[in-house]
Amino acid sequence: MPENQLKYSQLIYRSLIFLLVALVLLFILANSNNEISGKYYFSKIRITKTFIFHTLIIFSIWLLYLVFVTKDNSINKIINVVKLRGTFSTPKEILIRWYVLFILLVVPLIFSQNIIIYLNSLNSSLLYQGSIEAQSSITKNEFDKRFSRIKINYQNKEIELFGNKNDVNNVIGKKVIGSIYQGLFYEYAVIDEKENIKK
Repeated sequence: MPENQLKYSQLIYRSLIFLLVALVLLFILANSNNEISGKYYFSKIRITKTFIFHTLIIFSIWLLYLVFVTKDNSINKIINVVKLRGTFSTPKEILIRWYVLFILLVVPLIFSQNIIIYLNSLNSSLLYQGSIEAQSSITKNEFDKRFSRIKINYQNKEIELFGNKNDVNNVIGKKVIGSIYQGLFYEYAVIDEKENIKK
């Protein structure tokens, strides 16, 4: 058990407050990006990579929780938390810390919220808005079959993006109304399903 002066009731209270604040901030972040919510989203980098960055951000938030909330502010204390013992021998004080991490990881996935995607759109500039043409980009040996590559043509330019396979299938071979942005980290495109026009 890590050396910690917090009483168990204090640990529970602080952990609940931390989770509430963290999740509320996440939902505010997601809801503040209206150009992404409820629309087809295509990323300049692979969607699978955005999930990796998302997970790294979650772990960073969890480390801040350990350092500032539970006061595990030394390497030894953090190692004691990370070194889970057997299921029945792990102190409940340590398990609370892991429950916090579990909730931080699972809740955003349930609501399909990818932190890095929303962070990327916080400081974005509009590169193009109007009619774009989406074409399939054939790839072999894709690691995750849920996602696919797409080529988008606009103003005699071509950009290769990645998106959910279902979203890609819905726009391939069509001329659609969409927007292309330069985000904080990478380019992305959003297409409103309601604004799709005929092939």
